[in-house]
Amino acid sequence: MSFLFQVFDDVSNGDNSIRIYELMVDEETVRDVPPRTRKTITPQ
Repeated sequence: MSFLFQVFDDVSNGDNSIRIYELMVDEETVRDVPPRTRKTITPQ
């Protein structure tokens, strides 16, 4: 189960206990996504 689905599942179960979640970030969990915006230089 993915990290976010685990958190949402725990919240939706209505458990009022305090939980600590740890997300491990490494080369496998982060993908290289190109930016959605691009800079353009307009001549003046």
